[in-house]
Amino acid sequence: MAFTSNQGKKALPVVETKDVQSYFPFLTSHTREFRGTLELFRKGRRWYVAIPIQVSSDLGLGNTYPSKKPLTDYTSIGVDLGLRHLVVLSEPTSGKRQFFSGKEVGYKRRHFRSLRRSLGKKKAQRAIEHVGQKESRWMKDYNRKLAQDIVTFAQQFEKPMIKLEQLDNIRKTCRSMKRADKTIHSWAFYQLKQCIKERAATFNIPVVDIDPHKTSQTCFACKHAERSNRKREVFHCKKCGHKAHADLNASQNIATSTNLAAS
Repeated sequence: MAFTSNQGKKALPVVETKDVQSYFPFLTSHTREFRGTLELFRKGRRWYVAIPIQVSSDLGLGNTYPSKKPLTDYTSIGVDLGLRHLVVLSEPTSGKRQFFSGKEVGYKRRHFRSLRRSLGKKKAQRAIEHVGQKESRWMKDYNRKLAQDIVTFAQQFEKPMIKLEQLDNIRKTCRSMKRADKTIHSWAFYQLKQCIKERAATFNIPVVDIDPHKTSQTCFACKHAERSNRKREVFHCKKCGHKAHADLNASQNIATSTNLAAS
């Protein structure tokens, strides 16, 4: 496992135990190209690295999922996560949707990055750490507010269910984007998902992870899937001619999908 610090790239060895292979497969030797989110923090005299994991369970387990009802018994809210638009929400039956731009996040991340570079030239290590902590607090607060807005959107519907795409799709999206668009590549999507689930649980709104396979390439109107259907923010189906915002089309596919993400 390797990460970049103010003192260059650091690497930590990972022992591939059964637990690592089960819950942290992205840290094993055969997944060298994986890029994810981790948080380094201090508690007392000790330092810890927090690494998010994702474990799927059957719908109906836990307080968040009160019963094993079919997915079709709920009003599904599709949540598409991305970079240019952090979140796009949609409820296909009513046609209601909401967009959350990534411009503010991009601006803030560039601002904090510029501060660290400036302080790095002055070798002000304590000030650099202070900026990093301030950025982390801002990110967490932003994610909590964003999660609250998402749950508020869902609450306007009867028996809502929030459907999120599995995060592997986010990493592929980030790799395919231009360098200038990667400002928020390290944006804490895992943290955002956790905030959404925690907020939704307080209102007994179930949250499930959906298999993101071809959700961005599939036409919501005719279900034809083709890579060339999507070109940046525009979705134009090569078969039926359906046109839509690409992230909205993806969120609609997520909302109507019944393919739960595999563990």
